[in-house]
Amino acid sequence: MDTSSAISSGIDNKQVYHWKDGTPFELTRASVCTRTLSCEEEDIDALTTTTASTNDDVEDKAPKTSTEVTNKEEHVTSCTIRLMSEEEHLFETLIAAADAYENGIITVDNFENASLEKNSTSPTCVTPPPPGCHVSIRVAGGWVRDKILGSHSHDVDIALDTMSGVQFASIVQAYLHTLAQEGKIPKSQSNKKIGVISANPNQSKHLETATMKILNIECDFVNLRAEEVYEEHSRIPTQQTKQFGTPLEDALRRDFTVNSLFYNIRTKQVEDYTNRGLDDLLMHRMIVTPLDPHTTFHDDPLRVLRAIRFCVRYDLDLDTTLREAAMSKEVHHSLHIKVSRERVGKELEGMLTGKGAKP
Repeated sequence: MDTSSAISSGIDNKQVYHWKDGTPFELTRASVCTRTLSCEEEDIDALTTTTASTNDDVEDKAPKTSTEVTNKEEHVTSCTIRLMSEEEHLFETLIAAADAYENGIITVDNFENASLEKNSTSPTCVTPPPPGCHVSIRVAGGWVRDKILGSHSHDVDIALDTMSGVQFASIVQAYLHTLAQEGKIPKSQSNKKIGVISANPNQSKHLETATMKILNIECDFVNLRAEEVYEEHSRIPTQQTKQFGTPLEDALRRDFTVNSLFYNIRTKQVEDYTNRGLDDLLMHRMIVTPLDPHTTFHDDPLRVLRAIRFCVRYDLDLDTTLREAAMSKEVHHSLHIKVSRERVGKELEGMLTGKGAKP
């Protein structure tokens, strides 16, 4: 079975960013992909994804680096994500929970909130959805990267666009409780507590995260990240940072393009909002920052070490402009004053133990 469809996505607000040469630009549209869906007669479903630009303007505004291929038409044309049966069941459950919330079938009351750990700073109540509410559910970051590379990923990071991770986890919990009351699942599967990991940039946790084990899969829930505002001597975003971002804003705030890919579980599509994540992962085999690397590393200098660790782990190369930024005195100064020695040591350990490491 083969089906193809093209979609485009834009954002209403106009945020000014800068290319690597310092030229400012406004983000008004991102490209996603044309996909072809195919299925296999096993416990695994195969999703073959074909990339395409939604319009010529987006193609022209793709970030430029010294490693960009000369032939602008040369792009990754397909990739495959294989879902295990447990993952497929998980995604179906998340969609069903969101649909039940959108249709007013379930509500989050005191029973579910009582199962939430008390160290959350987000509101635990979930108000009834407004008319026409639609919750987009995307898997983000490492799971998508590893699946495209054909590796299994144990953790699933879910990114939400209309609510916090704690709120959506409460909706899923309420849905599972309803299924248990109806006898559709064992009660043991509905009594899962929601853990809360507070925002801690020193541990590369930039937003509060809700954790929950669903169908024996560890899931993290968090809202999409907006552009972050930092103090000069800190990796901690200030309160001026907007709470909810768009998929495009979130992708551009990621450390590297290979980690900026999304898998939309409703549409079963891989979304490449930087318009080069798939190319850098599968064709260029390169670690590249979505925005100017000097800005990226100054905001969070730990990413310098993470870049090296990812190169070791996945046998990738460092982008030339990234190398130059990593060697700058400004970035070295930021690394010295913003990152603890313990965190540096953890990253060094990862460099020495990756499959490509040669200590």
